[in-house]
Parts: sequence; C-alpha cells; structure tokens
Amino acid sequence: MRKRRWLSALALVTALCCLASCSSLTSAPRDLLQAPKATGDVGEIQRALFDYAGSNIALRFPHSGDNRTAFFLADLDGDGTDEALAFYAAASSADEESVEAVHINLIDRVNGVWRSVFDAVTPGNAIDKVEVADLSGDGRKTLLVGVQLFGAVGNQLNLYTYDGKILTQQAQENYTQFLIGDLMDAGSDQLLVLSLDSTEHISTVTVYSFDGETMVKRGVAATDGNISGYTQAMIGTLAGGQPALFLDAAKSALTLVTDVVYFGENGLVSPFTTLGETQYTLRHSAELCRDVDGDGVTDLPFTELLPGYAERSEADRLYLTIWRRFDGKQVTDVLCADVFTAAGFQLAFPSRWRGSVTLVSDSASRMRSYRIYDEEKQTAGAEILRIRAYDTDVYERFDHEGTILLDRNDTTVWVARLVMTEGPYAITQEELQTLFSVL
Repeated sequence: MRKRRWLSALALVTALCCLASCSSLTSAPRDLLQAPKATGDVGEIQRALFDYAGSNIALRFPHSGDNRTAFFLADLDGDGTDEALAFYAAASSADEESVEAVHINLIDRVNGVWRSVFDAVTPGNAIDKVEVADLSGDGRKTLLVGVQLFGAVGNQLNLYTYDGKILTQQAQENYTQFLIGDLMDAGSDQLLVLSLDSTEHISTVTVYSFDGETMVKRGVAATDGNISGYTQAMIGTLAGGQPALFLDAAKSALTLVTDVVYFGENGLVSPFTTLGETQYTLRHSAELCRDVDGDGVTDLPFTELLPGYAERSEADRLYLTIWRRFDGKQVTDVLCADVFTAAGFQLAFPSRWRGSVTLVSDSASRMRSYRIYDEEKQTAGAEILRIRAYDTDVYERFDHEGTILLDRNDTTVWVARLVMTEGPYAITQEELQTLFSVL
C-alpha cells in the first residue's frame, strides 16, 4: 500500500511539472503559468491554485536539495493522505529578478475535491530548499522551507506545521545551509543548521530538535571560519558506527578542508578545529569525503606531495590522495591512490611505492607514467608503468599490441603498458588489475 501511494505521488508531481513546463509564454525557470486542460488530480490541483491565485502567477522552484519542483506532495497533518504544496509569486512582470514575495499555497481535499485551503507569504523572493521531516519522532511532519531573503546574502529557514486547517509558522532561523538527519543517534531526525559569516570569519554547526512547537538547541560547534563556502555537507559514519557530520569546504582555489562534527562526551564537538581554523585536514585535492572501500564508514581524503614536486609552483604540483578513517580519537589509513580525474581513473599505490615512485602526467592525452624517483638527480627515472585513457572511437583506429585492456565503457577505454617487468617496484598484470579502478 505504501509503495503504491508513493508511486502515485511521484507520478502526480511529475505530471504537474510537465504541465507547468508547457507554458508558451517563456522557457525560463520562473515560467508564467496558464491553466492546462487536464483531468483527474493533476487538473484539480492546478485549477485549485488558479482559482485562488489567478492565472498571472510564476512558479518558484527550489534551487537546492532533493526536491526541485514547484509542486510538492506530503502528508503534513498525518491523516494518511497527501496534501499538495505549490510555490509561486505574483507575475507582475516577466523580469527574472522579480522581487515579488514567494507564496506557499496548501491544497487539500475538501469533500473529495482539491481546494486551496491556506496561503502563506514567505519573507523571501526565491526558494532555496524544501524538506519534510519527522523531527519530533512521533510521526508528525514538519515542513521546512528555506528562502532567499530580499537583498540579503543569507537565507532564512521557516518551520511550519499543518493541523488540517491552518499552516502555522512555528520557528525561523537564518542559515547558510541546512540538512536533516539523526546526528544524535536518537531514532528520530534533528535539524542541522550551518552558518558562515565570511566577514567575521565564523562558521558554526547548530543542532536542534523540534517537538512541533518548540525548537531546542542540542549543541553548537565551531568549524573553520576561514573558508569561502561549503562544498559538501553529509551525515556519515565514524569508524565504530557513530553518526557524524562530514563538512567539506573550500579554503582556496586549490585547497579544501574537512571538519567532522559529532556528539562526544561533552556535547557537540569539532575536533579538527582550533581557534576557528582547521589545518589538519587541509588538502590539495577536489576529493570529497565518501566511503571508498564500501565498509559503511565515511573516509576522509588527505594529500601527500609526490617526490620531485616540492620545487614546482603550487598549480603544477601533483599529490597522492590518502583516504583515512576516523574513530573520534585517531585516524588510520584506508587507501593511498593516484586520482587522475581528467582521465577518469585512480591507481592504488602499493606500500612499496610510497616515497620512492613519482609520476609524469600529460593531461592533454590523459596519460600517466609511473616512474622510480632518482634521488641523486632529483628527477623522475626509470619507467615502471604507463596508463592512458582513450576515446572509444580513437582507440579502435589503432593497433594496441603489447598493451593491457584495463576497462572500457561506451565512451572511454583505459589501457596500460607494463614497462618494467623485474625489480622491487615492478608489478604484475594481476596486481595492476586489482590496483586500477574507474572513477
């Protein structure tokens, strides 16, 4: 029953979005709506919106998050049936930068017919993100709508509850990003609010619980405030199974940093941040936190400068990526690899290569040459292995005798040539196949 209901809701949202996109007035994201000639629930929901707001309105689409539609279905009052939410603004002009306030229109069944039953005006002119969550743990749903404020840099999060008659705003909070998850391992979700003040160089994570009427602050932790913005915020798992927030952020054009936030013995902690700065996880890589080995633990990327690149300019340096797991007290290595994003592959480094093997790269031809580092000459020496990525059509034009086919898909073929066959740094074809993987 639940699966059929979910599929019906998905089909309804898809149909609504398709209908909205058929407007002949403009193809921009804030399309003006014209009532479609539709039947069934789709037509009734559309007509209910037009009956209330008129036809001269513009849909507003959330800019971030998983819900990117102007119509949204959810059972907010717990009666077992979905209500429809529509996000719109008055279309006083076709100007993409219209400053008209965004409305939340709630459409519910009244005596079996879809009707607009409530309309709330938000304090913003654009929708940032929309979520529905059970923050109280008792099955009651909370509607969370993040809006971009008029003429302001930040956003405002607005929490609403619906009792079957009135959509009530229960709380509001300024934020840079927010997400929902069970960071407290309590069996119900909490609200995680990320705030970044670039002027004051302050970044914080605040965790709230919400019982449907009152927001309770469960903890605040300072993270690196000298960042230009958050790149990824995800709830993952520490080694040992404890939930944690993994927060990747941009430090500069070439570097990222990761903060890990979780509940310790003394409340919410961010162990890598000292005096508003995080240096321990600073890396010269675009890699983000993820589970690299499929064991259910979220791994942190670090970088290690390859031999021979210390004297190069920062933009020309090459690094290995070292993936490490964190248990709340210490980190341990999981994987060391050369990640070649331009060629779409990575090669795990054998432990015997660390500190002794470097590489020469040709991004234009998507080729890596792995070589023994000559300490005396301080340069790349004897070649061990070469890996190259080809476009499929290019690869098929030439003879590749003497190469090893590592992998292929519809667009790319990855091949290798084993140059060194003897010695402590040589690898076999079987070992190469286990070390190589496509990104």
